[in-house]
Amino acid sequence: MGRGRCRKPHASEQTPLPPAPNTPAGQPGTGIPKRRTTTCRQAHQRPGPTPAVALPAQPPGPDTDEENLGPPPRRTLPNLGLEEVGVKMDNKGAIVVDEYSRTSVDSIWAVGDVTDRINLTPVALMEGGAFAKTAFGDEPTKPDHSAVPAAVFSQPPIGQVGLTEEQAIEEYGDVDVYISNFRPLRATLSGLPDRVLMKLIVCATTNKVVGVHMCGDDAPEIIQGIAIAVKAGLTKQDFDATVGVHPTSAEEFVTMRSPTRKVRREAAAEVESKDEVVTKQ
Repeated sequence: MGRGRCRKPHASEQTPLPPAPNTPAGQPGTGIPKRRTTTCRQAHQRPGPTPAVALPAQPPGPDTDEENLGPPPRRTLPNLGLEEVGVKMDNKGAIVVDEYSRTSVDSIWAVGDVTDRINLTPVALMEGGAFAKTAFGDEPTKPDHSAVPAAVFSQPPIGQVGLTEEQAIEEYGDVDVYISNFRPLRATLSGLPDRVLMKLIVCATTNKVVGVHMCGDDAPEIIQGIAIAVKAGLTKQDFDATVGVHPTSAEEFVTMRSPTRKVRREAAAEVESKDEVVTKQ
């Protein structure tokens, strides 16, 4: 979860929140405060056990507030007696497993959020399927955590799959980055100020698309389809050879021709293209 600069709503704007279900008044609930009608202005990283934090857009005062937006630093599990039987836990309270999801006790397996790998429901389902094949199907299968798509259902929503630009540079060294910032047709016709930001990250050596990111309407739906291409290892040429559906925002992913920037390991520098970020009115 990210951090952002948040405006604390005026007293007249605030809606009293009931205590969380099954949480007596005055006792802690999830550890995550809830704020309605709050505008987050900026997100950034802060070190510490709970790094997700919202900072005020101006010096603290009657209209600003600093809120911790992150979950508790240590994962809590029901009293299952895992440590008593020898199941190893990490320093965050997660169960330590091997590449097949087996714990330090051969007869005990663990999948899902308790292992703190990728804490998403579809990932837990995939891990459970791999476990079933390994344990009951005589088909040893490792969970594959590569190219897992994810979304933030904010407004506008965010979708992403694959590597970030920094991760791609660290893994591949030579990377081409394509960025497009445009106003979708529906906003043009309606006069709304909405915009869409898209980013393709390509390994310059293999030309494989290794990361796709989008912020804008329908981003989660679009990224789910794009994730198939990234998982299949398709190249930038494959994207370029695909005919777009017009008029859609998604067609922009197959029409970005010139890289916004090229990062080369040997040059240890960033080479900018002439049209730095493809910006359309």
